Amino acid sequence: MSRSIYLVTHSQKDDGANPGLTPIGLSQAGLLRRQLPTNLKVIVCGTGKRHLAMSKALGLKPTRYSFIFGMPESKNRATNTVILADGTEVAYDLYTSVTDRADLFIKYVNLFPHLTAIITSRSMVKLLMKEGDAKEAAIYRYQPETKALLEIFAASDDIGAGAKEV
Repeated sequence: MSRSIYLVTHSQKDDGANPGLTPIGLSQAGLLRRQLPTNLKVIVCGTGKRHLAMSKALGLKPTRYSFIFGMPESKNRATNTVILADGTEVAYDLYTSVTDRADLFIKYVNLFPHLTAIITSRSMVKLLMKEGDAKEAAIYRYQPETKALLEIFAASDDIGAGAKEV
């Protein structure tokens, strides 16, 4: 049997350090909630406020939390910087957390059991994509045995900074 791992990208977030979700983001999460299977076995959540707020808005109780799947940092598109959890802004080119944890993300996504949901960020889902950019407020079904990734539902067409997303 082929396993299905559900990757849920956080919805619209606020600006600033370790942002939560905007009111629009909370509405987007409500749209996603109905698209997830009701019999999930494992729920993994990133550690940023937006990931935690997303799990709550989806009515999911995480069974595991890890920075591998999402961190507090956020991209400032206006200045092409990354805002760290404490508010410090660093040049985008100096921020390497996505690439630093890419191998771990791919390893763990491929090890999780059938009916796992992972609340994560676009930049992490993009690691599994052959082409294109991941959307915010979206659900993707990943099948580790075939490496197939399929967008199930998106409440937004926003791809953020595309290839330069954090």
